[in-house]
Amino acid sequence: MVTEKSKDCGSNDPRADWKDPKELQAFCEFCAAQVLDGKRKGGFLTKTGVDAVIEQLGAMGKVVTHLQIKNKWDHLKKGWKQYNECFDNYWVGL
Repeated sequence: MVTEKSKDCGSNDPRADWKDPKELQAFCEFCAAQVLDGKRKGGFLTKTGVDAVIEQLGAMGKVVTHLQIKNKWDHLKKGWKQYNECFDNYWVGL
Protein backbone atom coordinates (compact mmCIF):
# COMPACT_ATOMS: atom_id res chain seq x y z
CA MET A 1 0.00 0.00 0.00
CA VAL A 2 1.20 3.48 -0.82
CA THR A 3 0.13 6.73 0.81
CA GLU A 4 0.70 10.27 -0.39
CA LYS A 5 3.78 12.03 0.89
CA SER A 6 3.42 15.29 2.75
CA LYS A 7 4.02 18.43 0.74
CA ASP A 8 6.87 19.46 3.08
CA CYS A 9 9.22 16.81 1.68
CA GLY A 10 9.34 18.35 -1.78
CA SER A 11 9.10 15.04 -3.64
CA ASN A 12 6.21 13.85 -5.78
CA ASP A 13 6.88 10.15 -5.08
CA PRO A 14 4.21 8.50 -2.95
CA ARG A 15 5.29 7.28 0.45
CA ALA A 16 5.86 3.52 0.79
CA ASP A 17 3.81 1.76 3.46
CA TRP A 18 5.81 -0.96 5.24
CA LYS A 19 3.18 -1.86 7.87
CA ASP A 20 2.47 -5.32 6.47
CA PRO A 21 4.83 -7.71 8.31
CA LYS A 22 4.90 -10.11 5.35
CA GLU A 23 6.09 -7.36 3.00
CA LEU A 24 8.76 -6.26 5.48
CA GLN A 25 9.95 -9.83 5.97
CA ALA A 26 10.06 -10.35 2.20
CA PHE A 27 12.03 -7.10 1.82
CA CYS A 28 14.60 -8.30 4.37
CA GLU A 29 14.86 -11.73 2.73
CA PHE A 30 15.25 -10.23 -0.75
CA CYS A 31 17.97 -7.85 0.47
CA ALA A 32 19.76 -10.65 2.33
CA ALA A 33 19.75 -12.78 -0.83
CA GLN A 34 21.33 -9.92 -2.79
CA VAL A 35 24.02 -9.44 -0.12
CA LEU A 36 24.81 -13.17 -0.18
CA ASP A 37 25.04 -12.98 -3.99
CA GLY A 38 27.73 -10.31 -3.63
CA LYS A 39 25.58 -7.41 -4.80
CA ARG A 40 26.56 -5.09 -1.98
CA LYS A 41 29.02 -2.25 -2.30
CA GLY A 42 29.98 -0.25 0.75
CA GLY A 43 27.01 -0.02 3.07
CA PHE A 44 24.23 -0.57 0.54
CA LEU A 45 23.23 -2.75 -2.39
CA THR A 46 24.51 -2.17 -5.91
CA LYS A 47 22.13 -0.88 -8.57
CA THR A 48 21.58 -4.40 -9.92
CA GLY A 49 20.85 -5.63 -6.40
CA VAL A 50 18.32 -2.86 -5.77
CA ASP A 51 16.71 -3.45 -9.16
CA ALA A 52 16.32 -7.14 -8.31
CA VAL A 53 14.69 -6.29 -4.96
CA ILE A 54 12.34 -3.82 -6.68
CA GLU A 55 11.42 -6.49 -9.23
CA GLN A 56 10.77 -9.11 -6.55
CA LEU A 57 8.63 -6.71 -4.51
CA GLY A 58 6.79 -5.76 -7.71
CA ALA A 59 5.92 -9.41 -8.25
CA MET A 60 4.25 -9.29 -4.82
CA GLY A 61 2.28 -6.21 -5.87
CA LYS A 62 4.37 -3.63 -3.98
CA VAL A 63 5.64 -0.74 -6.08
CA VAL A 64 8.68 1.07 -4.64
CA THR A 65 11.47 3.29 -5.92
CA HIS A 66 15.22 3.06 -5.47
CA LEU A 67 15.11 5.90 -2.93
CA GLN A 68 12.39 4.17 -0.91
CA ILE A 69 14.49 0.99 -0.80
CA LYS A 70 17.53 3.00 0.36
CA ASN A 71 15.52 4.83 3.02
CA LYS A 72 14.06 1.58 4.39
CA TRP A 73 17.53 -0.02 4.40
CA ASP A 74 18.94 2.94 6.36
CA HIS A 75 16.01 2.92 8.81
CA LEU A 76 16.35 -0.80 9.52
CA LYS A 77 20.13 -0.49 9.83
CA LYS A 78 19.75 2.30 12.40
CA GLY A 79 17.26 0.24 14.41
CA TRP A 80 19.52 -2.82 14.29
CA LYS A 81 22.48 -0.77 15.54
CA GLN A 82 20.43 0.54 18.48
CA TYR A 83 19.19 -2.95 19.31
CA ASN A 84 22.67 -4.42 19.07
CA GLU A 85 24.19 -1.65 21.21
CA CYS A 86 21.51 -2.14 23.85
CA PHE A 87 22.22 -5.84 24.21
CA ASP A 88 25.99 -5.37 24.07
CA ASN A 89 25.75 -2.97 27.01
CA TYR A 90 23.30 -5.21 28.86
CA TRP A 91 25.69 -8.14 29.11
CA VAL A 92 28.66 -6.01 30.24
CA GLY A 93 27.39 -5.65 33.81
CA LEU A 94 26.48 -9.29 34.37
